[in-house]
Amino acid sequence: MKNNILQSNNTFILPDQNKNNKITDNDIKKNQLRITVACKKYFPDYNDILIFEHNKEIYNVKFTNKNAPDKDRSHILKLGSTLMNKLNINTNSSVKITILGNKRYKIELI
Repeated sequence: MKNNILQSNNTFILPDQNKNNKITDNDIKKNQLRITVACKKYFPDYNDILIFEHNKEIYNVKFTNKNAPDKDRSHILKLGSTLMNKLNINTNSSVKITILGNKRYKIELI
């Protein structure tokens, strides 16, 4: 089932609005987005470099899977300063992510 989710044209929003999650100042400082439980299904079960597209430009994004047997932690997307700045993300921001294919995503500010 998960492979179908990862390879289809699914779209989701970060941060997950259902749990009142927010992008923090620390996330912005670290050029990262946290992937909470509801959105984990859209990402691999292992650490990897993912390809993100924004405004027809391509970015390599480090994905860190933070699942641990004793604690359910958020996964991390390290967008890097260039992509983070181009998205103009702040603590009130949300982004729409669309899966384009295997390890390929499109990201937009909403």
